[in-house]
Amino acid sequence: MKKISLALCILLLFVLIFTLSACKKDGYDWHITYNSMCFELIPQKTENGKDYYYIAGDLEDKTVKNYFIPMLVNGFPVRAFGWGGFASRSHTKLEHFSLQKLYMPGTIVEHYSQSQYFSDLNCNLQVYYCGEVIDLYKMCPIDLESYVVNYYVPVNKLSSFQKVFNNGIATTCGLYKANISYRLNSEDMCEYYYVDNIESGSKIQNIPPEPTRAGYTFGGWYTEKECTIKWDFDNVPTVSNNDDSFVEFALYAKWTKK
Repeated sequence: MKKISLALCILLLFVLIFTLSACKKDGYDWHITYNSMCFELIPQKTENGKDYYYIAGDLEDKTVKNYFIPMLVNGFPVRAFGWGGFASRSHTKLEHFSLQKLYMPGTIVEHYSQSQYFSDLNCNLQVYYCGEVIDLYKMCPIDLESYVVNYYVPVNKLSSFQKVFNNGIATTCGLYKANISYRLNSEDMCEYYYVDNIESGSKIQNIPPEPTRAGYTFGGWYTEKECTIKWDFDNVPTVSNNDDSFVEFALYAKWTKK
């Protein structure tokens, strides 16, 4: 009996060790929840060895109406969203019932969804996307008659998105120019931080979290690259949504070396 009990204890110990090791990749947490969103860590081979990035998955807070997917999580970039693999917490679908506006960072380069990422919505959704050009239509809900996803992208990338959006076939999901852009203003970072779209005569309501850059301190948002005129978010920016007189309002990050 004692030998059986000892064998069971050893077996349970091995199971526990295996379970704990399966939750980590090279010492890093494989699955985490950060700012109410599930993320999965993915290793990637590089010329210098191995690097990592995160996939954004489901949003656990089902009451939030506006959400910024972070650009960095634990120092690693968020480069994809959707399906993260077998038995992943980064669910294929974003299951949400009150989300109205979703902001995706400029670090996004691909989606992992093997089916529509936005299929389980219970509302219409506006997505502000400024990453690499991908077919955003693949994330639209299956039931397009009830729930519609409208995408807003940088004005200088609109034509590129149009070429790949549902292979150029007309759809009830919309693809539009964003009239607010946040530029990271640094050669060692992606061009865009986030984009947004507001009505003419309105203030910017959803301000993104402050960006971070290794070795630098963020000094605020400015109206030009030289960063001499700091933007006051209590002011009303000059924008227009008209195709024949479209006006974009760009803000640039100021960086001070530590």
